[in-house]
Amino acid sequence: MWRSRSAESAEVSAFAQQLAAHGVGEPAPFDASDGLSMHEAEIVALVFNPDLRLSRRRADVTAASAEHAVHWDDPVIGLDIERIVESVAEPWIIASTIGFTLPLSGRLGAAKSLAGAEHVVSLNQLALEEWQTIQRVRVAWVEWSALRLRAELTDAIVTQLDQISASTRRLVDVGEIDRTQAALFDLELARRRNESRLYAGQRREAEATLRGLMGLSPEAPLEFLPTVNIEPRSLSTSEIEALARELNPRLALRRAEYETAERTLALEVRKQYPDVTIGPGYKDEQGESRVLMGLSAPLPIFNANRQAIAEARAERELARAAFETEYERLVIDLTRLLARLEAARAIREDLEANIAPLADRQLDAARRLADAGELGELHMLVLLESVVRAHDTRLELVDARLRESEAAVAIEEIIGPPTSSTASPIQEPPATQPTNKPAPKSSEESS
Repeated sequence: MWRSRSAESAEVSAFAQQLAAHGVGEPAPFDASDGLSMHEAEIVALVFNPDLRLSRRRADVTAASAEHAVHWDDPVIGLDIERIVESVAEPWIIASTIGFTLPLSGRLGAAKSLAGAEHVVSLNQLALEEWQTIQRVRVAWVEWSALRLRAELTDAIVTQLDQISASTRRLVDVGEIDRTQAALFDLELARRRNESRLYAGQRREAEATLRGLMGLSPEAPLEFLPTVNIEPRSLSTSEIEALARELNPRLALRRAEYETAERTLALEVRKQYPDVTIGPGYKDEQGESRVLMGLSAPLPIFNANRQAIAEARAERELARAAFETEYERLVIDLTRLLARLEAARAIREDLEANIAPLADRQLDAARRLADAGELGELHMLVLLESVVRAHDTRLELVDARLRESEAAVAIEEIIGPPTSSTASPIQEPPATQPTNKPAPKSSEESS
């Protein structure tokens, strides 16, 4: 089944239509037949990624728990048989009872709320993993695209150096340049050929990584459409922080965990109040039939579930601290990433505006000397240096674009998905939906 998966399958197309109906994703229709774009790869990954498929099965466990958390305890049937040792007319005494627990304490409703909250946690965990998978696809995609560009640029310089090396060998034969100087061209050509082999191998490795993220086999027919430039949303720092408070999946998960801790505390408080067990029954003693009725209830005097309540209260405070520290980390990460993005953008703009044009002009001047037939020893070394510098500048520009895109992806990860919904339409939750609520606040438990 794994090897038969395809990006063009009906399952992927149906999911893309679901996303479009929810207003998520690219406005263009999903079409993998003309090559797979980065955003189309994200959709494929959401459907087939192996980690996400496991997470959806884990969410099914909590969904089943929430669905069946509303039942009373089963009744208990009791049977007592006695025989009178002395000789009597009716030596057997038979008594039977059936016990029902009446959930008067309210713990059944509290348990139901807790099961629902735990399911919300699993849905928010799934939503976080889906968002992280999308970001991993984006990072892997731009890295693969950058490797593809590096390989193409390196192949181009290998072709150039091969032609120049042939010219230098002819100049050596006519005695216009020294053989030692000519060897520099052969050395540079050998280095760049190995560089080309390295990039080709890294490109194949990056492609295998992408296929693994999408849950597709190495043999699945695919054509990737490269994308190196990813622009972040044009937002101020305060706007990004405001969106992150509302949309960030990590914060949503911490809110859900806090809510679960609240529900756990409410349940433990309810457990200190007794449920009543009623046990009607029947007894036959020496031929006389009797109807029985028993009542029992624990007295919360010595224990009163104090330990469990104290632990649940401490867990709630831990969950609140986890939310607060998560938010602090997000703000710090955002500041760090914005600084990285600014530096990467400044370097890329300087390369595009100043360094790359300068290197190209230097290379054009050296080529004009070569075309004019002025191929002396000095001019050949200038040509070699110009070719190498222009190539290295182009590689630096690819790296700068890659660093800028990676910073943009990381900032998008902090902001969160462009919708307030969390779990994807692949997972249809039964009743309780995850929500993005304000920061958790402590509330005193009541009886």
